Amino acid sequence: MVVTDSSCCLDPEMAEQHDIRIVPLHVISDGQDFREGIDELPEDLSGVTTSGPSPAELLEVYSRALADSDGDGVVAVHLSRLLSGTWERRSTPPTHWAIRFA
Repeated sequence: MVVTDSSCCLDPEMAEQHDIRIVPLHVISDGQDFREGIDELPEDLSGVTTSGPSPAELLEVYSRALADSDGDGVVAVHLSRLLSGTWERRSTPPTHWAIRFA
């Protein structure tokens, strides 16, 4: 089972076809939080900021993927930790305590 985030820009149909789980990144515009790939984003993206998923969001998706993997495990594919906070969030509590990462 593969888990990635919406920075992969993977076509939703392809993700579904290959059972790839996508955790949405957050786009913040005028104080509103939009989840990429789930919520409709504002037309004007100038001045927006982005944020990675929370540890709780990652834990939820990783746990569901692990349960659905029939014991095969989960491979997480995210941006480099130099480019995104997602890598750091996936290795902090509660995520790290609940799931072991290689």
